Amino acid sequence: MLINNISLDIDYVRAQFPAFKDPLSAKWSFFENAGGSYVPHNVIEHLNHFMTSTKVQPYAEFDTSAIAGDNMDQATELFAEMINASKDEIIIGASTTMNMYVLSNAMKHFLKSGDEVIVTNQDHEANVGAWRRLKDYGAVIKEWKINANSAELEIKELKHLLSNRTKIVAVTHCSNIVGSMNDLKSIAKLVHEYDAYIIGDGVSYAPHGFPDVKDLDVDFYAFSLYKTYGPHLGLLYGKKEILDQLPNQNHEFLEGDVPYTLNPGGPNHEELSCLIGIYEYFNNLYQHHFSDYGASVKIKIERVNDLISKHEEEIANPLLAYINSRDDI
Repeated sequence: MLINNISLDIDYVRAQFPAFKDPLSAKWSFFENAGGSYVPHNVIEHLNHFMTSTKVQPYAEFDTSAIAGDNMDQATELFAEMINASKDEIIIGASTTMNMYVLSNAMKHFLKSGDEVIVTNQDHEANVGAWRRLKDYGAVIKEWKINANSAELEIKELKHLLSNRTKIVAVTHCSNIVGSMNDLKSIAKLVHEYDAYIIGDGVSYAPHGFPDVKDLDVDFYAFSLYKTYGPHLGLLYGKKEILDQLPNQNHEFLEGDVPYTLNPGGPNHEELSCLIGIYEYFNNLYQHHFSDYGASVKIKIERVNDLISKHEEEIANPLLAYINSRDDI
């Protein structure tokens, strides 16, 4: 469906966020990417409902517990569909940084002394520090550096770094420094030619469009849910066949219970449950702007993100044109 003739109803969008009616927060305009996004009322309502009505240990047989577990499962299933994954390939952890450290600690068992790990100098710390620490276990750390003139990562430079000892390549999908997009699908194809694993960092990408992890063919992909209208959580995707091989990082009695094996202590129950509200927010925007109510979850998300991106371009282009016209900026 074309969106050329559809404009984002920004008043309707703003009405979804209680913060814009709050006396303290409404007087500010926040331009702090690291601070994440505000949350729509749907997320707040689900969080409040869980803490008020279902604040029990989930997955027991009594009704309150069953409802709590069902809500947690529904949130996971919705996000799996939003990124084209299956439910058992999704880990909802404390943060992207935590998820990467847990993953790194598990993947060190795949490495032998002298095996190589490639990181970039375009990523933010969450997708660098955890992998650099593998040097303590005998890994050789290589750095894929940006072109100093363009600030871009060039695939030809990656080709020079890859070898038959390469085991892990960690790379950002979108730079949070210069905003450049990397062709993660092509990078993944190249990395797999060397039988290595690719870990994609989508922290700066996901706020502008959730990834299709199957199309990208990445082995792992992580992003922060507090930057996509949710609470302070991180989502980690991993291919099921690889997750099944990783050693358990959780309680002993959860051995083999993927994906809990990569989520020490389990998810935050109330925050996981309220992720349903993120989908509801997108669904509300979709139904307000489009008439095809029978579209899939993934299609709804894509169309709404396209509409938001179109609006962003319309308001950003005059500013960018002005900046480009000045020699003193």
